[in-house]
Amino acid sequence: MKLFSLLVPAGALVFVAPAHACRSADYTLAIVHSAPPERVSPETVVAEVEFESDEVAALRGPGMRARIRRVIQGEVSGDFLIVRTAAQTSCDRPFANGTVGLIVGNIVGARDGLPIVNPRRVSRRNGFRLTGPSGRPD
Repeated sequence: MKLFSLLVPAGALVFVAPAHACRSADYTLAIVHSAPPERVSPETVVAEVEFESDEVAALRGPGMRARIRRVIQGEVSGDFLIVRTAAQTSCDRPFANGTVGLIVGNIVGARDGLPIVNPRRVSRRNGFRLTGPSGRPD
């Protein structure tokens, strides 16, 4: 009993949350697309960008700056935009397809004069690209 009390102080509670993992590597979700979608709504931004880092925590917090290489679609001007995700799943690996490439998403606000884009995720299973006539994963 004395040994136990050294390891777990009296009154301490230990909670263990169940671990959740992505079912398969094929279901990995990234934010960098391999190709532009066939068709998306006019208000959707499609831009080739280069992220300043690969710090995933910043995506869910204040957002992460990305340098705009070129705008393919959307009302975005300037040299940078901010990418911010709203949620995370066990399959999210935002930079599984790299830190340079296409971002597809909607503008959800602005900070310091830069547009904030909520990116659409794409799965490894679909080659990190949106497919189908609606621009959604099949």
